[in-house]
Amino acid sequence: MRFTVPLMFVWQLFLCLGYAEGLEWKRMGYLSERRLHYQSALIDKEKILVFGGFVKQYGVQSERLRGVVSTTSEIIDIEHKTVKQSARMAVGHALGVYVQTMDSNIIIISGLDSDSTTTRVCELYDRKNNCWRVLGSLLIGRHHHTALMLNNEEILVVGGHAEGNYSAVIAEAEILNIRTGVSKLVYDFPAKTSRGAALTSSVWKPGKKLFIGGRTSGSSRYRITTIYSYDPTQGVWSAEGNFPDGVCTFSYTRIGNNSAIVCVGGIKANYYFTNSAHSMKVSGMVSLETERGFVHIGNLLLARHSATTQSWNDDICLVIGGSNGHTSFSQTEWFDIRTGRSCLGPSLIEPHYDMASYSFPQYDESGKQIGARVIVIGGIGANNLTLNSIEILETNDLVYVETPSEQISLLHWKKIFSSTRFIGILILFISILVFALMYLLYQIVQIRKKSQAFARGKA
Repeated sequence: MRFTVPLMFVWQLFLCLGYAEGLEWKRMGYLSERRLHYQSALIDKEKILVFGGFVKQYGVQSERLRGVVSTTSEIIDIEHKTVKQSARMAVGHALGVYVQTMDSNIIIISGLDSDSTTTRVCELYDRKNNCWRVLGSLLIGRHHHTALMLNNEEILVVGGHAEGNYSAVIAEAEILNIRTGVSKLVYDFPAKTSRGAALTSSVWKPGKKLFIGGRTSGSSRYRITTIYSYDPTQGVWSAEGNFPDGVCTFSYTRIGNNSAIVCVGGIKANYYFTNSAHSMKVSGMVSLETERGFVHIGNLLLARHSATTQSWNDDICLVIGGSNGHTSFSQTEWFDIRTGRSCLGPSLIEPHYDMASYSFPQYDESGKQIGARVIVIGGIGANNLTLNSIEILETNDLVYVETPSEQISLLHWKKIFSSTRFIGILILFISILVFALMYLLYQIVQIRKKSQAFARGKA
C-alpha cells in the first residue's frame, strides 16, 4: 500500500516520456477511382471490398447528389497494403445498404443507379469466387434506407427515399427472401425514416434487432428518438425505449468484451432553405449501450456528423473526421469510455467525411492486445471534393495501444484519484498511518516512563 502512490507517479513519468514521438496518420495507398457514397465491407481478416458509389461528381445541391454511379468494386489488402480491381456489379449502387450473410458474403440492397433514379436490384458478392450475381429485387427502390438480416434467409428493409434522388422519405418496410429473390411488403415502420441505423443489441436486449435514430421529411425534418424493434413472428413494431438524442447520420462502433454499441454525434436539425449560419445543429453527444438502455456518457470536443468511430482498445474509441455542416474535419478525438472524456487525437493528412473506416487490433496467443491499426477510406474532403486516398494509423507500442495519448492517461489517473474507492482507500491508509503514529508515540511515552522509573529506582 505505501508504495502505491510513488509507483503511480513513476509510471506516469514513463508514459509521458513514451509519448514524445506521437502517433501519426500515413498514406497507405489510393483507390483506383474517387468514390462518394460507396459501400465497403470486410470480406476477410484484413481485406476490404469497396464497391459502387459516385465516381464522377457533378455537384451537391441541397443534398441532391449528381454524378456517375459506378458498377465497379476493388479490394484493399491491409496486410500487404495493396489495392486491386475486383468484380463488376450488374447495376450501379450509390447510397445503398449492405448486409453480410453467415458465410460473410455481401448483399447490396437497392440504392441510386444514376443521379436521379434508384434501382430495385439487390446483388450478392460471392467472396470465394470473387463475383457478383443478381439476387432479387425490392418492391420499392430506395436509398438512405436501413436493413438487417432477420435470419439466414430474410432481410428486413426499412424507410429511405423512394424511387428517386429528389423524393420524399417513406415509412414502407419490406422483407426480401434471399433464397427466392422475392420481396414482400410488411407493416410500415412507425414513422417515415431515413439515415438511421439498424443494429443488433448485445447488452441491453441481447440479440434483438434495433432501429435507432433517423429523420423524417419536410422542412422541420423531425428526428426520431424512440428505439423500435420488429417482431417477425407477429409482424409488428415495438417501442423499446428512447435514445438520449434525436439525430441522424451519426457514427457507431462496438467496444469492450461485451461488444456494447457506442453512438457518436450526428445531425440534430437542419434547415437547408435558410441563409442562416446556424442552419444545421450538430450533436457532440456520445451514448453507450448498457443494461438499462442507451446512456449519455460524455461529449466530444467538436460536435460532428458523417464521421466514423472505431474502437482502439476495450476502453477507448477513435472518432475520425466528419463535418459540422460547413467545414470538413481532419481532426480526430480519443474518447475514453472509462472517464467519459474526450481529447484531441492525431490529425488526418486531409479532411474526410462520409468515408469508411476499419479497426484491425492485433492480439497475442493469450488474447492480450499487442497492436492497433485503423484505416480511413476516401469520402469527401476539402471543398466538397471526392477523395480516393487511404490513410492508416498503426502501432505495436504497448504504451500507445493501452493509452494512446498523454491526456487520456492523465484523465484516467485523475478519475482514479477522485474516485470514491480511491478516496476511501486513502482515508483508510491515512487512518491506519495516524493510528500507527499514535501507537508509536504511546510506546515511546511508555518506554520513557519506564526508563525514568528505572532510573529513580536505581538512584
